Amino acid sequence: MRRNTRLADIVITLLLLLTQAAAVMAADPLAGFTVWPGKTTDDVKKVWTVTFSTPLAQNSVNSSSIYVTNTNNLRVSSKLTLASDKCSVTVAPISSYKSGEYRLYITGGIKSPEGVKLVEQVMMPFTVSDPLGGQVPTSPNEKPSYILDVQSTVGEYVTNFTVNTDIGVYRVDVNSTKLSYLGDNKFSGGIFGLSAGDIVTVKGYDNSNRLLETYKYVVN
Repeated sequence: MRRNTRLADIVITLLLLLTQAAAVMAADPLAGFTVWPGKTTDDVKKVWTVTFSTPLAQNSVNSSSIYVTNTNNLRVSSKLTLASDKCSVTVAPISSYKSGEYRLYITGGIKSPEGVKLVEQVMMPFTVSDPLGGQVPTSPNEKPSYILDVQSTVGEYVTNFTVNTDIGVYRVDVNSTKLSYLGDNKFSGGIFGLSAGDIVTVKGYDNSNRLLETYKYVVN
């Protein structure tokens, strides 16, 4: 399994009209948002770059003026970084996105150094489709060689794991729990107290109890 994660930013260009009349038009936050065409990415750490036609006031770039929400309309913690030329802002998730639908909002809280607000508030929907189903390899080359597949099923009390491995793996642990060997290079076991979105550590060992690989997995 191989993750092809690229940080190829999609640039969103917005215009600031530097006229006093335009500033008045943009002052009403209830005026609504213009919905832009949606985007799709398989990068769970996707960084969006929002580019403006004029420099921004640094103090206007915050979690109230630019933010991301999920399908439940809850805000997703993001890191906003204003470029040195103050004409673009990158929006990066603090934690990996889960597969699903999201919305990126750019509001009238954005201002130029002269205090002129953004004329048009914009909402861009985007979809995150994780081709690895939440599996995040942590090997140096991000290509797992021994832990081939991890699956989880979240129950009311116990989350069950099934791990398929290379033939050289003799033992698999999820966090501190040793999984049972089922045969045919497959291991299984359950862990109490986990929820969807939790990150667990999967480790594979050889017959000498030597650690072969460590793998991060997002429970889903």
